[in-house]
Amino acid sequence: RELFIRYLLPILPVLAVLAALGVRRVPGKWRWAVIVILLAGPALRSRAYVSLMSGEDPRDVAARWCFEHLPAGDSVGELGYTWFDSVPLRVNNSGHPRGDRLDESRFKLRDDWHAWADDPPQWLVINDTHRLAEFADQPAKWGELTAGYRLVRTFEAHATILPGWTETGRGSRQHDWLYLFPVIEVWQKQE
Repeated sequence: RELFIRYLLPILPVLAVLAALGVRRVPGKWRWAVIVILLAGPALRSRAYVSLMSGEDPRDVAARWCFEHLPAGDSVGELGYTWFDSVPLRVNNSGHPRGDRLDESRFKLRDDWHAWADDPPQWLVINDTHRLAEFADQPAKWGELTAGYRLVRTFEAHATILPGWTETGRGSRQHDWLYLFPVIEVWQKQE
């Protein structure tokens, strides 16, 4: 089951009015303290997310690493055709093949994991969002697919709320957050 936080946005004005009504009942000398306490958490999180989103995306860092370290012509397994939340190993990230040069990559991209058993790719470049979508209910199958591979690199984002308090996408079932906190893994086939 996936949770979409964005669906709560329509009720935020109602919650803001209710909070204001509640704050009005607080005695005058405590009112500002209550307001600061209520706004501190959202303000700190907003600052952390702006910082996170203005930095370099782990998908781009992973793509650059792949272009620098993976030999051209090697086969690379992806879970599904390149989509906007995938590591950009080809120009076209629309989720649909176009049949033109935008679909080209310096790697032999293999997006059908069902075919990996017969002809395993030399590398796997996996966005954890896709892995969760495909294998959340069958972790043993993911274990079978990665048997014979070793994890080479992991790229992920962290939002630092306060020193010692960070948030990541690991383990999150809040689907919207998986876009902000991608976890990218690069696996290499063992000979």
